[in-house]
Amino acid sequence: MAREGAPEWSVVVADSQTHGRGRFGRAWESPPGNLFLSVLLREAWRPEIPDTLVPLAAGLGVARALPKGACVRLKWPNDLMVGDRKLGGILVEGLVCSGRLEALVIGIGVNLELDHRSLPEALRGRVISVAEATRAAPDREELEARILRQLRAVLEPPRRPERLLAEWRERSVAWWGRRVRVECCGETVEGIAEDLDSSGGLVLALDGGGRRVVLSGEASQSRPAAAPEVS
Repeated sequence: MAREGAPEWSVVVADSQTHGRGRFGRAWESPPGNLFLSVLLREAWRPEIPDTLVPLAAGLGVARALPKGACVRLKWPNDLMVGDRKLGGILVEGLVCSGRLEALVIGIGVNLELDHRSLPEALRGRVISVAEATRAAPDREELEARILRQLRAVLEPPRRPERLLAEWRERSVAWWGRRVRVECCGETVEGIAEDLDSSGGLVLALDGGGRRVVLSGEASQSRPAAAPEVS
């Protein structure tokens, strides 16, 4: 639709997905009855917000729209978490023509109600739904409308990136000052999570000194090694 000239803020909603896709082409389980939403952007976020900040802004918009009782936290760069379980995720993809970024598509998936028995065994216990987190079944259409309103609020100018980043930090998982591991393209980087930079990159303080800004990857909090047993 983007290649065919669809206008900004075009929206596609699916009841289910047969080939749901997450980061790095991973399969995204998409059982019916949950929220699967894609939004087309062309110029809404420019020039105030760098395109690298759009995934974080989208996460912030979705977190704002979800019920407060869910206690949703944002995990860099694109996950919606309740405790240590995943509530949803965001995938932003770009359409590039003649070397220029022409459009972005924000893909959003949120678990509204889940039958854990229908999920692959590897996912059970690692995901959660809005209904579980709030003890109430959400209205999907109402939630979709709130998400679209909040996406406009965080992306359309005038919007100062530093305020967006400040709110994102406030809503993030409690990683600051803790050891984090990021895996991307066969490389693993580990360090203390210090901050986000102005582009939305994760700033890690490295063990050998110095800092590194990671722009994308699969992030997780590193667990300290267990102390050896003493006989």
